[in-house]
Amino acid sequence: MKKNKKFLTGLLATTIISAAAITITTVAMNAYNPQTSAEKRIANYEFYVGQDFAKQIQNHFPSEYAFASYNDFRATRSADDNVLFQPELKNSSNYANQFWPYQLEISYDNEKSNVDEFKRRQEQKLFYLRNSKSSAPIDVLKATHNIYYHSYANDFTGELFLSVLLEDKNPSSKSEQELLNKSTSDTIRIDSWKSKVFKIGGFKKIKQESTNPITYNTQDLLTSKTTLNSTLTPSFKISETNTLNDIFRDKKYTLNGKDIAVNAVHDLIDNNILASEPNFDKEQISKNEILTKNLFSIENINSYNNSFKINWNKPVWFSKNKNNVNEININYYVTRKIPAAKIGNLNSLARSQSVEIEQQFSQKIYLNYFNLEKIAKQFVQIIGKKGVPLNQYTQSGQNALNFHRSSSALEPNSNNGYFTELNLKFSDDASISRITNNETFSEYESNIANYTLSYQLNNFRKPKNDKNVQNTPFVGEQQNTAITFSFELKLNNTDQEYGINTYYGTFVLDGFKDINTATTTSS
Repeated sequence: MKKNKKFLTGLLATTIISAAAITITTVAMNAYNPQTSAEKRIANYEFYVGQDFAKQIQNHFPSEYAFASYNDFRATRSADDNVLFQPELKNSSNYANQFWPYQLEISYDNEKSNVDEFKRRQEQKLFYLRNSKSSAPIDVLKATHNIYYHSYANDFTGELFLSVLLEDKNPSSKSEQELLNKSTSDTIRIDSWKSKVFKIGGFKKIKQESTNPITYNTQDLLTSKTTLNSTLTPSFKISETNTLNDIFRDKKYTLNGKDIAVNAVHDLIDNNILASEPNFDKEQISKNEILTKNLFSIENINSYNNSFKINWNKPVWFSKNKNNVNEININYYVTRKIPAAKIGNLNSLARSQSVEIEQQFSQKIYLNYFNLEKIAKQFVQIIGKKGVPLNQYTQSGQNALNFHRSSSALEPNSNNGYFTELNLKFSDDASISRITNNETFSEYESNIANYTLSYQLNNFRKPKNDKNVQNTPFVGEQQNTAITFSFELKLNNTDQEYGINTYYGTFVLDGFKDINTATTTSS
């Protein structure tokens, strides 16, 4: 935590709640500046659970109650270098932002709540925050201070930490007054708040199953901390790299100067390009990781729960789906970041620990390149518009075609731009039923309306040519009366199991003004 973060001096108090044997401890931190009245009074507050919840607390992980009433992007950015990342923090919904006010404040307006679950008043709350001497609620401090909440968890020790943050509504300094005009997600404003941290123990702990090496119960590690009694299955967004696209286009993979044929998706496995079995040799694990990342773009963070990551220190291998020639499975292990908060500064409260999960996971990758290729070669056309004399136009120069780098509702297939003189289209007889061996197409793929055509302007996706010009759909220069165009064919609305959903192709259209004649004439 930055040095301008002000902590309050307080006392350590412990209370035992009968049957659950729950330790309730209020923990205070050092203050850098003199305390105001509200800051002194909060030192007398205690954080504890309701009697009914006390009987159930051992069935709940503390991270189930990791909520914040404000949004601090530092707590949700899952980059490896972010020490403030909280893997189970919930702070981006009305429910999450209002959880602690609903639990702790008697002034919470149930009738006006925009959270259905909070429209009814609780007779027995899960949590309480009351003055230990007068039983006054936290609300009494609102007269002079804005109050925010941020809870942290330690699923290894079964402890929940609640940070109550106070912001003076009428600060004396101009700089503090100006902070009040900033968003509550502004980090400078957040770091100016004074904090009092409370702790409750007695929650469920992740079971440790062995000590050498340390391993934990897989079921506990996969338990959802947002949906009760549910287990998470990691999955990751996977797409093709340009390298894999080139391999499919060229129908070969070159290894140590030797060409290996790739005429179908399963050739990647049958011809030993991709690892087909787990190999725990460290050197081989490293080689397979490099190869896998060379062919596939794999988001290392789980898109639905960013506490999961692929464990690249263990084998990653592939297998075929015998019922689908375009489908393979990627098999891997994962790690999960587990909240491991400790008393101390903000870094300690936000602390987490990455744990290996021994269970292997499998995820299918559907590579539809060869289906897209069949459609592109059989049905994609570029033709002159009705009444346009192509023999009057060239690729460049004073007779150049007019390309507009904008879409138009009046121009089909114009997502990446269009020509005044040309139409990019499917042939009038385009139908998947006319493709030989169309049994490889799924029901969704069999509808030509589920595809989008557009020009391709990125040199990175065009065939290599020294004369390519970025942000144009041309490949190289005009050759006599022929111009080569770059296009992309995309399968729409595919989920992450469709590893390749775009085909990059070229179309040669003849019949333009001879470039040699055009040059001679202009000279």
